[in-house]
Amino acid sequence: MWDPAKAEAVDKKNCIYDVLKNIPTNKKELMMKSLHQCDYNTKTAWKLFLQDVMQLTTDGKMHGDPLYENEINVIGKAVWDNRKNFREVLSKLRKEGSKISLCTLLVHYYRNIKVSPEYSQLKKAMENETDECHVCGDGGVLICCDHCGQAYHMKCLKPPLSAVPEGMWFCPKCEQNGKG
Repeated sequence: MWDPAKAEAVDKKNCIYDVLKNIPTNKKELMMKSLHQCDYNTKTAWKLFLQDVMQLTTDGKMHGDPLYENEINVIGKAVWDNRKNFREVLSKLRKEGSKISLCTLLVHYYRNIKVSPEYSQLKKAMENETDECHVCGDGGVLICCDHCGQAYHMKCLKPPLSAVPEGMWFCPKCEQNGKG
């Protein structure tokens, strides 16, 4: 199943062993299986790993470690602030001194946060956010409309902006519709 030679061949660009060292011992096999199934592509493997964790959690076959109250509070805020970027959430937990694993974080997320009434608010907030320019479709340094949440490169606006506006900023569409 696991092919060490292939993993080492692609490891320079994918950081496979960095990924694996952040997975608790009892979950490494699941991540190794995901990496192998995805030809050792870490991005694709993370997605598969998360799906597997979600399925195991749903089936009641994944048990997370108990969390302290402060960890629960940090997780709730960090999931919202980082828009479900679990690597960032885990990084925030580490800065706060927590040693929980990614799997425990995900188990808590699927058992508690995703089923909470606040989750729909998070999903709604994320619907209006984007990391691509509404005009050209590319990423990069973007400014966001304070009404609709659409993102733009300053150079793609007509006329282009030379500096980030201070205070509230509204995109041309919202200004045209009188919402700005």
